[in-house]
Amino acid sequence: MTISRSRNGSLTSFVKLLGASLPRSYSAIFFSSRAYLGFIVLGATLLYPHMGILGVLGTLFAGTWAFILGTDRQSIRTGAYGFNGALVGLAVGSWYALNPHSILFLLLATLFLTLVTIFLNHVYYHYLGLPALSMPFNVTASLVLLAGYSLSSLVPTQSSSLLDIRLPFAPSINAFLSSFSAILFQPDPLSGLVIAIGILLYSRIAFTLMAVGFIVAWQIHTGFGLDVGIINEQFLGFNAMFVALALGGVFIVPSAGSLFLAMAASAVTVLLTAACIQFLPAPLMPLAFPLNSAISLFLYALHRRAYPSLNITLAANSSLSPEENLRKHHEALKQWKKPATTIALPFHGRWKVTQGIDGKITHKEDWRFAYDFQAVDFSGKTYRSDGTALEDYYSFGLPIIAPANGKVHSLRDDIADNVIGRVNTADNWGNYLILEHAPGWYSCLAHLKQGSLKVTEGQEVKKGEILASCGNSGRSPYPHIHLQFQMLPKIGSPSISFDFSNILSAGGPLLFIPQGIVAENAVVQNMTPSNNYEEFFPYTLNQVWTYKTTFKKKERNEFWHTDLDFYGNAFLTSSPNSTKLYYQLAEGVLSMKAIEGPGNNGLTLMNSLIAEVPFSSGSEPVAWTSFEPMDYGIPPLVRSLVDVLSLLGFNLMVNREYLETSAQDEVTLRIRSTLFLKIPFSTISLRKLSDAEMTFKRKVGLQALTSGEREVRHYLV
Repeated sequence: MTISRSRNGSLTSFVKLLGASLPRSYSAIFFSSRAYLGFIVLGATLLYPHMGILGVLGTLFAGTWAFILGTDRQSIRTGAYGFNGALVGLAVGSWYALNPHSILFLLLATLFLTLVTIFLNHVYYHYLGLPALSMPFNVTASLVLLAGYSLSSLVPTQSSSLLDIRLPFAPSINAFLSSFSAILFQPDPLSGLVIAIGILLYSRIAFTLMAVGFIVAWQIHTGFGLDVGIINEQFLGFNAMFVALALGGVFIVPSAGSLFLAMAASAVTVLLTAACIQFLPAPLMPLAFPLNSAISLFLYALHRRAYPSLNITLAANSSLSPEENLRKHHEALKQWKKPATTIALPFHGRWKVTQGIDGKITHKEDWRFAYDFQAVDFSGKTYRSDGTALEDYYSFGLPIIAPANGKVHSLRDDIADNVIGRVNTADNWGNYLILEHAPGWYSCLAHLKQGSLKVTEGQEVKKGEILASCGNSGRSPYPHIHLQFQMLPKIGSPSISFDFSNILSAGGPLLFIPQGIVAENAVVQNMTPSNNYEEFFPYTLNQVWTYKTTFKKKERNEFWHTDLDFYGNAFLTSSPNSTKLYYQLAEGVLSMKAIEGPGNNGLTLMNSLIAEVPFSSGSEPVAWTSFEPMDYGIPPLVRSLVDVLSLLGFNLMVNREYLETSAQDEVTLRIRSTLFLKIPFSTISLRKLSDAEMTFKRKVGLQALTSGEREVRHYLV
């Protein structure tokens, strides 16, 4: 009885796994993970019933073979195997009639497909760091086509649509619609219209990018005299459309740069398609080979960049919609430019930027993004006495610390320190350390003191850990530390732009830099957290905080409590709305990460007004500004329009000016906000927004928040 139940449970789990994978396999063809889009695409294929049935069987067969071969169940569930199976099934259905022989033929073809998928996924990921996309389908479908010619039991298909409806559109529009379904071997305007509507519902940016890809392909064919029949008869224009979608918003965050890249890649894809038609012998066809080749080549080039280019940012998760990639990018911009890497100054105390970005001495050309720092006293001097001896300089011998978590990649420690006024150009960088913080993300600390290194190659280091001492080695006329970040690990590699996080710059009031660059001659220091700063945001597990909120003159109670997700990330939950606010409280700074759920509550209002709040140890007022995309309080239709226009460099931005004053038990924050329209190469001020004020109190958390007519106040039950 126990064995029987176990088998029944396993069978049920297997059926549920295949059922979950079916719609996601069809949506994965269009780089989506949404089941509803998969059902729309699946429904469109059933306009040609025998093709649609073979497509479904191909999906289920591929999932079954992947299950039998013991592949990752989550990959099966998300359609990573099934989407290639659907394409092979549809290909078989477009060439051969539905009968037992074609079904058996498809069963064997999907076994070969699954083996090829496992192999290519490993090769692409391990050696190139790229997805295999639909390349397994291209290989398998080509072999299926060749094998089918020698199998007399396979009957050529006589395909016809269930609905013989002619759409009253111009030939170019019909070709555009047909291209949506052409990858499914159904170049039919009606089928394409169904899929196009599904894409439009799923993502306005995705639809726009596919339209751009088609327009580029059409214009190149007509402009260069290429056979337009490739688009409106062979319907291979889908290759350019899918390339535009992939590089414009799936693998890359949507932006003006991604749009330019999408258009360029679409043009390259047109030429690749034309070349494949000439190169491949009959009966072979290009299928999706051009789009796979173009996407892989462009992604590989972007992964190998030595410089950021065209403001292009690779998306962290290619299973998200372009709009979701844009939101995640906006959330990341609130915290750091490089995911999970916040950069501190590499020293303790007050130091002066003696040479900054584009410095007049050595920070030029490939090495323009760099800083030189010297320690100073409170009068701004860098040395005591007459400054003729190394020991006269406050910097000399002071500890140099890790600017971020990382691993020691390479180092040098044997170069003598120069006497004041002399330089060693033979060993230009002097003693140095190169730390690896993430793949393609290295820091270089140069001109260190001879023999002062306290770490070894391969050693893991923590942010703030002492690494060495400031020296005067290499091309250094006086003791200082040189800091730059680079994409390559070799000493002397070109520098790249980077931002510091959570530092203070001298002034009245102190300027808090949550994320940004520093100016030459600025005196800067890392922010020192207030003692027990966690008490200003004391939201702990198993406790509830009650707030009275006033929105649009309506009062209600709101209850906040902290919880952890599966990965251990902390978030505040607001009831009864079930809004989740992910946050981090570390190094004396409260950082808002992401928010999910309904927006008409105090938690969302707090998140919309602040990205970070410093709880510093000093009593001086602290000021800072932020300039971020505005994602709160925008009507959905306006939001959708702004999302699409982001491809042209447009966005709604909000500039906020913060002034923080601290007492022993309270921190008060005053905020002035202005709404801007960001356009290419400029910004336009639209209007002032309501001033806001919020107070954090030890052991209470947020005590009060007011913004215009909206108010949130802590309430003791």
